[in-house]
Amino acid sequence: MDHEEKESDKRKQSESDYEPSSSPTSSDSDNNRKKKQIQTNKNEDNPAPAINSILNNVIISQDLPTLVNQDQLSTLIVTNPIIQTPGTPPPRPNVNNIQVTPQKSVLFKDSVTYLQNHIKIDVNDQGMIIKDNHTSEEISSIIRNWLIMALTSSKEEFVKAIMTPLSSEASPKDHDFRQICEFILYDFYFMTKKGPLKRDIGERTYIVERIVPLFKAIQSVYNEYKFHWIEVELDCIREVKQIFPKFDLPINQADGLGMRNSSNKAVVFIEVLGGPENTDQKKLKEDSEKLLKEAVFGLVSLLRNYLDKSAGESKQLYTFIIQGIGDRLTLSKLCLINKHVYKVSQIKSATLPFEFIDVADYLAVFEFLYILVSELEIQTGVINKLRLSESVDGVTVPRIRDWIWLPDSISAWKCEEIQNEDL
Repeated sequence: MDHEEKESDKRKQSESDYEPSSSPTSSDSDNNRKKKQIQTNKNEDNPAPAINSILNNVIISQDLPTLVNQDQLSTLIVTNPIIQTPGTPPPRPNVNNIQVTPQKSVLFKDSVTYLQNHIKIDVNDQGMIIKDNHTSEEISSIIRNWLIMALTSSKEEFVKAIMTPLSSEASPKDHDFRQICEFILYDFYFMTKKGPLKRDIGERTYIVERIVPLFKAIQSVYNEYKFHWIEVELDCIREVKQIFPKFDLPINQADGLGMRNSSNKAVVFIEVLGGPENTDQKKLKEDSEKLLKEAVFGLVSLLRNYLDKSAGESKQLYTFIIQGIGDRLTLSKLCLINKHVYKVSQIKSATLPFEFIDVADYLAVFEFLYILVSELEIQTGVINKLRLSESVDGVTVPRIRDWIWLPDSISAWKCEEIQNEDL
């Protein structure tokens, strides 16, 4: 009983500390003195200023079942891991295995396993092909400033803005690329003049209305290249079938194909995953592997004219692949880097806008196209250098024919070595 009476007295004493003063004139001042005393004591014990700031801004809920005094409150604030000091951001989630950028090229996990034997690809844990450290030529400041001026103008002033000529310091390449930009921007302006473009469309409509104009602009300025569309037969694979009678790889049909007119050889391979709202992951992964196969066979077709040249000279010759996933286009390139080993480098991606208020997205689109045009120009010089180079014996210096890996069957594509003696 004595123990119970003592506990009761303690509870009464504790509760009396929170009862209002009977004197109306002294209540506020007493409370203020208590607060100042608490703050003074805490400053002496702990000089951290953040504690006082928290104490002054904490609101005690009226629904708390148990009253808490100020000393207890400060302890709770310091030790409770849920409460954070002002200005401290919440813990960031672990994003190592999260696909940060949507709509990018992805491979099946088993495809990554067998392709890595002959095609070096930078991928993350989900099989997504990621951008490497490759650097490409950038748009000149003259073109960039002109584009920013045009893309930030109002809809009423847009046509006038894109007709503005470049400065006198512009190079011939600047003027050529400006024509490409003007062609594309005019087309987009008139297509969106009455409102945003539809996203719920099929693959062929999407290709014809949104993707074809980009490459039509290129071929209108650079006559060396011609683009073909919709289920285009790939001669580079058909050539190999003629060499190997038991060839059983399917002969692909590409959604788009960029040809070099002087040689009638394919150098750009394009696949589009349905319309802009398509999210078929299986088809996406199939397209990603299909593009790699097209690029390998396309490069072999280019190199067949130079089989006895030094293999080292072939390292700078590329074929290019463009994959359309949703409203994003991604550009990569493939080359031969060692005996039976190719390498894929992802270069640039860009998102297509569907309404005029998003017209600024075209800056990334034009950076994408500028890189492609610049890379294609470089390839002309690489091919000329191959033509003029001396043939080698293959003993002291490896030949291109010694390095080429060319699968003649599905099993070979999945990494069974073959000899290319018939090339």
